[in-house]
Amino acid sequence: MAAPVPEVKVRPVHIEFALTQPANKLSVRHLGKVVWTGEARDSSAEAEFTIPWPPDGVDLRVQIDWPESAPLAAARLRLTDPEGGEQERSIWSAGPADEVLTFR
Repeated sequence: MAAPVPEVKVRPVHIEFALTQPANKLSVRHLGKVVWTGEARDSSAEAEFTIPWPPDGVDLRVQIDWPESAPLAAARLRLTDPEGGEQERSIWSAGPADEVLTFR
């Protein structure tokens, strides 16, 4: 008999974006599904969404639409996980960025 699979609850997640330059569009995907999309006309944005958060963490695909002609730009993401812990990740890109970030 197989061991029971623990239930993974859907939990709230909060992300703060700090950008070195404005972006036309930001999006966050989890398991291939868009869970948040927004704009960053200035140098910051915030996202709030709910996703399954297993004990070993999650992978989030973050896409930032900086203009093709943009110089090297950076984004700092500060994620507050369902337990209230904070984690930071960075993305660097010249032009649009498409990164998968792991949060545990």
